[in-house]
Amino acid sequence: MRHGLVSWAFNLAYRAVNRVATLMILKVEVVTMDTVNKDLLNEHNDGWRFLSPTEVRQFSEADTSLGLNEKFLSEACDRGSRCYALVKANRVVSYGWYSRVPTRISHRATAHFDQNYRYFFKAFTSPEFRGLRLHGTGLARALKIFTEEEGIKGIIYYVEAHNQSPLKARKRIGSRAAGTAIVVGIGDACTSYASPGCRTLQFRVQIGNSPIKPPERTQEIRN
Repeated sequence: MRHGLVSWAFNLAYRAVNRVATLMILKVEVVTMDTVNKDLLNEHNDGWRFLSPTEVRQFSEADTSLGLNEKFLSEACDRGSRCYALVKANRVVSYGWYSRVPTRISHRATAHFDQNYRYFFKAFTSPEFRGLRLHGTGLARALKIFTEEEGIKGIIYYVEAHNQSPLKARKRIGSRAAGTAIVVGIGDACTSYASPGCRTLQFRVQIGNSPIKPPERTQEIRN
């Protein structure tokens, strides 16, 4: 009960601060083939695949609940990000995006990371399919493909400190805490900090509107 009250109070305070200032406390996680929960690789095997940019647009136009607008899709596809999704009955019921170049996390903040890893961002599961561990299944399967096809070391992602559910889910996935990155400021005056653990993965948050270059062409991932 006490832990629940502390989490509730922290969540309330975190949101209150962000009404008048900028505060992002990012708990950075990393998952590798050595740590991932292998059981996830054997769950919900049918229907997972990487979607082409054309397919993503078609699915998003047919189902606006996916939350994939054209602005997001244009930037994500232009920089070479990939969408790994579970398709059932000709609709996307779960997806996650993966990037290999610096990726914007807000209009003025960009996440940088070791290019030997992939950066996992923007995940979604339809309400009627939640509770089936699809989030973890998709991440584990994508990790296996990227590792086999491109020889990456692992996948990096972050969870904001006030978002307790994903932090609890990391244990089921098999990820480990890498460190903490913080963005703080008022108005346009912001600064960022990365803990030693984050710096080991070259994870940092850059403040500013620097252009993001698309990646060089590499081997296409086979579904």
